[in-house]
Formats: sequence, structure tokens, C-alpha cells
Amino acid sequence: QIEEIGAREVYIATIPHVTIPPVSRGISLNQVQELSDDGYYEFYTHFWVWDTDFRKNPQKYPFLTRTEAREIDQTIDEYNVMLRRESQRRGWHLVDISSQLDLLAFRRQKGQPQYQFPAELITALRANPHTKERFTAAGQPILDTRYLRFNRQARRPDMKYQGGIISLDGIHPTTIAYGLIADNFLKVMQQETNTKVLNQLNWQEIVQKDSLINQLPPNLSSLQDTLGFLYSQRILLSLIQGFSPA
Repeated sequence: QIEEIGAREVYIATIPHVTIPPVSRGISLNQVQELSDDGYYEFYTHFWVWDTDFRKNPQKYPFLTRTEAREIDQTIDEYNVMLRRESQRRGWHLVDISSQLDLLAFRRQKGQPQYQFPAELITALRANPHTKERFTAAGQPILDTRYLRFNRQARRPDMKYQGGIISLDGIHPTTIAYGLIADNFLKVMQQETNTKVLNQLNWQEIVQKDSLINQLPPNLSSLQDTLGFLYSQRILLSLIQGFSPA
């Protein structure tokens, strides 16, 4: 279909690893969260399932094993290799979104995300009254792939804030994250075509438009409990329906 419309400059993105967004949260049966050498937890389950509840009865919840999660990511890697090969063959441009999301992965990177944020985004975050404190002691923005949290009582920013890349459904990007995706596309456009992008991203506006980060939901602290309760009610409803006469 792309060839049918006669497109001359085609940009495609790699597929991110599905074990990075918090919709599938890594967990270990031991009290200490143990990662394998290649960055995988023992199990992956829903982000609203508490560690203590899962450890008591893992079979109560849907989960992936470390091997299954690794196989899924390996399949994605193989698909991305195919995308790279096909883009080279067809003269398309590849934007490696998958590796960039990996750099934002807080847990996969063992608490030290390696992503290099645009200087303009950092300036915009510091200029916005709702995000000016969202920085580590080292001056790095607190934006990562953990589920969005806000601890009002905490003093240290790295204890007060977490997440900010993935929205409340646990899988889709936030407005700022979409801005980062666009930024990666623009970088490849500049590198591949050796031209200057005339309309740069307006990070001030992007940060301002991210209402999830600017206006943190007041129920964030109890959201995990609420989702867990609703999930338990769904199980209860299915049990009741199973015993109901036809």
C-alpha cells in the first residue's frame, strides 16, 4: 500500500517491547525484586496487583513467566530486524523507538534510566509551575515507564513522583511521551535528509498540554486499590454467573 501511493520519503518505527509499559509489571516471589542478567523478573502480572497478594497465591492472577516474557520480546526483536532489513531494501528510514523506550525503562534499567532528554524539554519542565520540581538531585527529569504515582507526603522529588511516560491505562503514551516520539522522528529526518527542520517542537506547549502531568488525579494514591477491587468484583461476578441457572 505504501508503494501504491508513490511515497518517496517513508519513515517507519520499530515495535516497542511489550514488557516495558507497566500494563505488565514485573514481580518476584522473594521479598527482594530479583532481575535476571538480561533484565527480566520472575513473573509479570497486572500493575494493580500488590506484591504481597501475588506472593500469597500467584495462581489467583494471570501472569507471564520470565521465559514467556523473554520469548515475546525476542519475537518483537526478530520482527524489528525484519523491519530494518526491509527499510534498507526499499530505501525507507527506520526510527528505533523500541531501543529508546528501553532507555526509559526504570525497572529494566535497574532504577537508572539512560534516556537523553532534549534540552528544550528540560527547560520547559523547569519553567512550568506544575513540573518544576519533577527532577532528581542530579537534575534529571523524573519521567520513566513506571505507573504514574504521586506521594504528596514525600519530600524528595524522586520519592514523590514516578512515571509520566505511560498514561493511566498502563500502555499508551502520555502527551510528553508522544512529543519524545516526534522528537526521535525529527532527529532521523535531519540525519537522513541532511536538512534543517523548520518547525521545531514547542516543548513549552507540549508540557502545558499534558494535563495528566500538570493536573495529577487526586485519587492516584488509591487508584491501585480501586482497580484491584474492581478486578476482584469481576471475578466474583463470573463465579455468580457460573452458578446461576441457565
